[in-house]
Amino acid sequence: MRKITVCNGKGGSGKTTATILLGLALVEAGHKAKVLDTDPQNTASRWITDGGLPLGSDDNSATLLIDTPPRLDSPDLRESILESDIVIVVSSPSPADLFTSQDTARLIGELGAADRARLLFNQVQDGTILSRGLEDTAKRIGLQPLNSVLTRRQCYQHAVLLGWNALPPKAKEEVFKMALEVASL
Repeated sequence: MRKITVCNGKGGSGKTTATILLGLALVEAGHKAKVLDTDPQNTASRWITDGGLPLGSDDNSATLLIDTPPRLDSPDLRESILESDIVIVVSSPSPADLFTSQDTARLIGELGAADRARLLFNQVQDGTILSRGLEDTAKRIGLQPLNSVLTRRQCYQHAVLLGWNALPPKAKEEVFKMALEVASL
């Protein structure tokens, strides 16, 4: 079983949405995926249950996606980072996410997992100053960014409630590109 932790010490960065989208893309591509929700808010669990999303495979070969709490002092976060094959830090390019993303990257380094960690930029708006500065922002955070980004799209909120078919083709392509890159790590 491959384990992928999705994290950031800040709430609102898009961890849960990215976790669900990654899982839906893997399932759509014919893989088995399961989400482990360690965030006390249980948002991912509620979305999966209420939306009937296919992200609860009991197959031991399923990719395990771990949605973590937005607290760097969480034992669940630390354990997930230590046990995972891949760690994805989700961050918007906003300066509001910069400091916590830096702190999250520092924790990952302290736990000896920096070589397994990547940065996923979320809520990117094409053509903005912030979107043109992603490379510099990634350097400031201290993690290698994925080549893929998730742009700001309302349809992603629909997909977490209605499933993969709620996404228009361009959004599906964007999520598939991100999932393929993560799966190839």
